[in-house]
Amino acid sequence: MNKKIIFFDIDGTLLVHNGKESTIPYSTKEALKKLKEKGHNLFICSGRPIRFAIQEFQEMVDGYICCNGTYIVYNGKCIYNKLIDKDTLKYLIKEFCKLGISASFSGAYNGYSYNMSSEKIHQMNRFYKTENPYILDNWNIEEIEANNVDVFFKNNEHMEKCIKYLEHKLIFNTHKPYLSADVSFKNWDKSKGIEYLVKYMKRDMKDTMAFGDGKNDITMLKTVNIGIAMGNAVDEVKNKADMVTDSAADDGIYNALNKLHLI
Repeated sequence: MNKKIIFFDIDGTLLVHNGKESTIPYSTKEALKKLKEKGHNLFICSGRPIRFAIQEFQEMVDGYICCNGTYIVYNGKCIYNKLIDKDTLKYLIKEFCKLGISASFSGAYNGYSYNMSSEKIHQMNRFYKTENPYILDNWNIEEIEANNVDVFFKNNEHMEKCIKYLEHKLIFNTHKPYLSADVSFKNWDKSKGIEYLVKYMKRDMKDTMAFGDGKNDITMLKTVNIGIAMGNAVDEVKNKADMVTDSAADDGIYNALNKLHLI
């Protein structure tokens, strides 16, 4: 059997959230360990920035596709870095101002706050658990090196209104309990990042698999050879997947890999 290239979303896939903290289930750690022992290549494929992904998963994977496909690291080296151009940044800032959206323009090692309260900035910097703050609140647009955007809404009604207004241009992966979303662009997403990496590795897409649960995982699950939706995924994701496993909290990753005879 050919060695597989397996991509994992983070939130709701590798990580289980209980409202207070996020943890990786023991069964998931065991599954990743067994995959590595068998020589398969494992990659994070997430909307999160590389600064967070390395911090949490450095010993578990071979590389990272971060910021929804726009920042790729393989064998410890950045092989792709697609930044949001200044005209798009200006457009987003104008639209966010009009809609009353708060945002963080997320880069590899820094985020740039827009219309965020000092409390929210402090909360996010605590979340990243790093010595130097991730979110900066003092910047000019020429300094921004951002790959994607995290947005924050006032309430559910505000969220629905803003998404409806901008969904022609952006893909929103919502985190409703937190009134937030990570945003990717319709011209470049996780699937494009996967295709770029597989080509760089001189491998074949027929050897690819992916696990995900959010709307920003749909193109990823459709692009790989075997796309697996978590049991906690939204129905729209499950309907596009080749296989639906148990939830992340109920050993979904381990069970799917075991069923496919990969561990």
